[in-house]
Amino acid sequence: MRDGPVLEERWLPKSIPSLRGYTAQKFLRDLVAGITVGLVALPLAMAFSIAFGALTAGGNLLRGGDGVSDLAAGGSRTQIGGPTGAFVVVVENLHQLPPVVVLRLRNMTAIDVTGLFALEELAKQLHATKRTLILCGAREQPRQLIHQAEFEELIGKENFCDNVQEALQRAEEVFESLPPAAKAVPVGVG
Repeated sequence: MRDGPVLEERWLPKSIPSLRGYTAQKFLRDLVAGITVGLVALPLAMAFSIAFGALTAGGNLLRGGDGVSDLAAGGSRTQIGGPTGAFVVVVENLHQLPPVVVLRLRNMTAIDVTGLFALEELAKQLHATKRTLILCGAREQPRQLIHQAEFEELIGKENFCDNVQEALQRAEEVFESLPPAAKAVPVGVG
């Protein structure tokens, strides 16, 4: 029997048990990976800071603090971070969006369940505010996962376009079918 209180491993953040057997070689690999991810995440941090009216340096500091808190918490199944977090900016400004929203996915090389969930939430919120979401330009992996998740049924198969030209044509069709009052573009849009 051990002396004193023992913290069960299941209550520890995943980062603590992962340190067992951690070597200098693993640290160097993680350091290079961390620097790479940091350089990729920097534009996202700047976008968040600009969107929320903070100075970019402040946004980067906040994003860095967010990354440290993610590490300290060891991650979780409900934690949303990374590129998916960009939807926060869109959702916060839903009232400023036009009645038809085209989301171009050509630069999305892959999507996971977290990204699919964020996309689904965005689609539901747009629908709740009587806006139409049109997706276009999805690459193979995102397109397959979106199809498997039956996401097309949520937004309508006709609102899932192969390219931006097709999406703009569909957006025009949707816009023309709206009643005149719904065509009013909110202030600050356009």
